[in-house]
Amino acid sequence: MYPVIGIVAALVLGLFLGPLPLRIVGGLAAAGVVVVAVLVLPPGEPAVDVNAVASPEEQFAAYRDQYESSLVSGVPGSSPTRFDNLGGPGPISWNLTSDGGVVQVARVVNDPASEIADLAPCWILAHPNMGLQPTDSTSDYATWCVPDADGWARTDGLGFARRSGDVLVAVTGTERTEMQIAGGARPATTDDVRATLDSLRPPTVDELRAAFELLPH
Repeated sequence: MYPVIGIVAALVLGLFLGPLPLRIVGGLAAAGVVVVAVLVLPPGEPAVDVNAVASPEEQFAAYRDQYESSLVSGVPGSSPTRFDNLGGPGPISWNLTSDGGVVQVARVVNDPASEIADLAPCWILAHPNMGLQPTDSTSDYATWCVPDADGWARTDGLGFARRSGDVLVAVTGTERTEMQIAGGARPATTDDVRATLDSLRPPTVDELRAAFELLPH
């Protein structure tokens, strides 16, 4: 409809520039364009102000939509302190234990399968100092990442990966830099990681709001 109206409008302009009889026809055509636009076209949305700042509640609603699929620790006394996705394929939560230990939970969606199914869990359990190489084989990974009864585990006890359909969940201890970002007092222990793995649950709205309020606004 918009191209049609544009063409008619161009004709109308030409008619108004012609002799008087054509100008009369042009006036009628212009009126027709207005009527068609009012009757046929749906009401347009108001123009969006690109400089408008979303209200705090609108910002929180967007934050909640982004991270409500996260998983957090259900250990009594623990609380999620930060949510992010770090540009990855799923949300990550950092969880504080009652005495300040930090456990990370990553929920990777659309987990790759087929030929890399055996290595993907180890990738998500890795930390920067493990010397992971793209050419490493499954046997190379065995020094720090091995199958266990329910999935994969780091040999130091600080990481477990579990697969459910196309979702891969990894629970790990954190590096010192991440520990500081999450506001923790110490790295997680093997007991912290195991307890978190056994108690995973979705975050509550109050927990999401508390983490949102800690962000700079």
